[in-house]
Amino acid sequence: MTTIACDGVSIAADSLVTGGGFRCAERHEKLFVTPDGNYVGTTGFTDDGHAVRKWFETGCPDEKPDIDGSFEALVLTRDGTFYLSSKLVMTKYYDVMAIGSGGEIAIGAMLAGKKPHEAVAIAIGRDTRSGGPISMASLK
Repeated sequence: MTTIACDGVSIAADSLVTGGGFRCAERHEKLFVTPDGNYVGTTGFTDDGHAVRKWFETGCPDEKPDIDGSFEALVLTRDGTFYLSSKLVMTKYYDVMAIGSGGEIAIGAMLAGKKPHEAVAIAIGRDTRSGGPISMASLK
């Protein structure tokens, strides 16, 4: 699946793609910036991540793309960290939050003082469904 970690100031994501129990690609970008300067880190099927990115790029119209139930995302904004469900509904979360198969590991690492990119690296070391290079972004 993946690991996305956020501390309210920065967000980080792994880049591994898995499917059918196999590693498929290690350089898929799961983190993107929206036109209004927010950062979004996505989990789930890559097609759903692309559809959500396009939805943000077109101003989040009322007509939402059909997204699989395994999709979830974290959205880092100046107003805090938000969880984006597969129904594309945003809910404010704790600033220190992580999602995906390595999410619990990453939360523990951040609560122990690690930055999001360090937390994702720790999760990659233990979670077989997270890996590849880490991408990260911070609010300016």
